[in-house]
Amino acid sequence: MESGRFVGAQITGMPDDSIVGHLYRQAGRIVEPQYTSGTFLGVDSSAVSLPFANFYNEDWIWLCLENQGHNVEQTYCVEQLHYNPFLNWKERVFFQEEGEILWEGVYEAVSKFCTNNLSSAAFWTDVIEQRRSRIKSLISLILPERTRNVAVEIQQTLLNYLDKLNSEHFSNTMNTYLRSADDWRRLYRKVKRNGSSTHTQVDIRI
Repeated sequence: MESGRFVGAQITGMPDDSIVGHLYRQAGRIVEPQYTSGTFLGVDSSAVSLPFANFYNEDWIWLCLENQGHNVEQTYCVEQLHYNPFLNWKERVFFQEEGEILWEGVYEAVSKFCTNNLSSAAFWTDVIEQRRSRIKSLISLILPERTRNVAVEIQQTLLNYLDKLNSEHFSNTMNTYLRSADDWRRLYRKVKRNGSSTHTQVDIRI
């Protein structure tokens, strides 16, 4: 790790994206913002201050907070094998959508140097509305015929999901995550000091 705290890789082959992200990609568009993938990432563990969380987009969220919103140098290429991104989408789409909302909120807060907003339910209400606009736009995408019908179904499913969301869930999730950092750092220092190889997972989901 001579070049910094983190070194990333460009993901070639199958893009590292969500179900909604792949719909946009099939229409020739990319959902912004994009960030360095955690699929292949070099990390200086001595400089890490936050744990990985147990939600979708945990790599982007973690790296954005650790690196104050600055993207990471990508010095390698890693090929991801192709797969059907819409296979069994109903089993994955809600978990992904929660993480997409968290990511968009974290990126906005960090980019504007307003991370205090992450604990504000009003802030997350705005983020959810922005996400709703993105999901509504799915119907206007020019998609291949093979995915047009699934896009309509995904859109309706997610709009129903968004209608039921409580913005306090997201402010509470981020508060719990950020508060867990102190306990995690103490645990990390203890494990490092003792030279333990034990793998410890702390679940911070609400």
